[in-house]
Amino acid sequence: MSIASTQTMTPAAAPDVEQVPAVEFAHIDPTTLTIDVNVRTTASLGKDFVASIREHGVLTPILAVRQVDGALYVRAGQRRTLAAIEAGLASIPVRIIDATTDAERIVQQVIENDQRLALPDSDRIAAFEQLSLMGVSPTQIARRLHTKKATVEGALTVAKSPPAVAATREHDLTLDQGLVLTEFEDAPGLVEALTQVAVTNPGAFDHTAQRLRDERAEQAAIEALTASLTDAGVTVIDFPGWDSPVITRLSRLRDTEGARLTPEAHATCPGHGAYIANAYDGHRPEYVCMDPKANAHTKDDLYGNPRPVSGGAMSEQEKAERREVVANNKAWKSAETVRRTWLRDLAARKTAPKDAGMFLAHVLATRADDVAHAAAAGHTLACDLLGLSAPKATGYGYYGRGALSDLIAAATPARAQVIALTLALAGVEQRTGTHTWRNPSVDVARYLRTLAAWGYGLAEVEQTTLARHDATHTAPQDDQTDDGEQGDQDEQDAEVVDEEADDDEEETYDEEMAYDGAEAQAQNDALADA
Repeated sequence: MSIASTQTMTPAAAPDVEQVPAVEFAHIDPTTLTIDVNVRTTASLGKDFVASIREHGVLTPILAVRQVDGALYVRAGQRRTLAAIEAGLASIPVRIIDATTDAERIVQQVIENDQRLALPDSDRIAAFEQLSLMGVSPTQIARRLHTKKATVEGALTVAKSPPAVAATREHDLTLDQGLVLTEFEDAPGLVEALTQVAVTNPGAFDHTAQRLRDERAEQAAIEALTASLTDAGVTVIDFPGWDSPVITRLSRLRDTEGARLTPEAHATCPGHGAYIANAYDGHRPEYVCMDPKANAHTKDDLYGNPRPVSGGAMSEQEKAERREVVANNKAWKSAETVRRTWLRDLAARKTAPKDAGMFLAHVLATRADDVAHAAAAGHTLACDLLGLSAPKATGYGYYGRGALSDLIAAATPARAQVIALTLALAGVEQRTGTHTWRNPSVDVARYLRTLAAWGYGLAEVEQTTLARHDATHTAPQDDQTDDGEQGDQDEQDAEVVDEEADDDEEETYDEEMAYDGAEAQAQNDALADA
């Protein structure tokens, strides 16, 4: 070991941040130093970094620990030491301290690395895990490393999942992405698919994860309902298709006496069965007769009058339209979950985006009724986004408005603007739904584009929404007809169509593709013409 100069320091002179006394300073040949175990698993030595060390030397002393045998182990400054060796420096400044515990080493290295070049999340996860194994609690880790306890707990959750750890380290994923992977660790194919999205299209990661969650929840609900029906002795069949010429819902059938069939009355029929249908709030059994003609049932016509059973088929175009509606409605619901999570993060900010005033002006000028509608209901969505308790159902929204008033009174001017922005965003957001992608208004397009400009990653169905808008709104005058009353009418028309579309997977259509009643036929015509 080559020591050029030494200056002894008293323990009291050591900075508090290191929590250990410095013994001495010295200029030491970097090749004689031993790189200690480090929480950073890779040392990135860029050409510019090495060139800077070669020209200017190491300006900030390396932190080294003197072992019992006198050897010096680099605790903080791994990259600077290796760069100095590569640059051929004869000596570098070193601060020498007495040996400490492994827990203290990890804490110091995490802090040091973050101050120099932020640790990859994979290394941070490993460091938190090591501290936890040494008996340091998540609360203590968070306090000593000045991070959130939830972040520590999330890292420890990832550390327990080998697939998530492997993917995070191999592909340099974020802690949040690794935490999502733990939800799917029992499905390697899904972990691989999510990892691929994280690497190739990170902006779509949250949307993809939410869609997979929804699909899992849907499958679990279907399996539970199927088991319940099977236990009750009901034959469960697959969805028969929109144009099945034979299988018919009981709600459209009558018995030989002309009475409308119910599941209970039909239970003994040889053709009794059910399939799992999508409902707006989940799933339900749709009871059917698998051969109504053979069992002497009659089917209602459009006006509720019984007539003999006959068969028919939908055109290929109609089938394709139905499939698109069902797929995009599901996609919109998944995107809504991700979008509103993102809005909660925006609502928690201390300052609004720079161009927030432009969006507020548009809402007040053209969509003030959306905010008024939300106010009448107590600003339920805005309260949710702002982390306030759900407003009580007073009928006039007094509770929600009172809670918001208290929040505004305690806010800074900058924070008050965020609250105002949240009220406007929630007003527009609350009027969106599965109808939105079919017939998007100018306001919806402006809303989605504004969110995207502020950092929100649009889901594929939201991109489809913008494409539909752009294809049908090309002239400046469209802005005037679509905002306000015409915009409301467009949304109402789309809602009428989507009331039917939400039930697409649960309806068996005959040759007239109709629901019960003449009004339903008009709705189907509207969908076919769309």
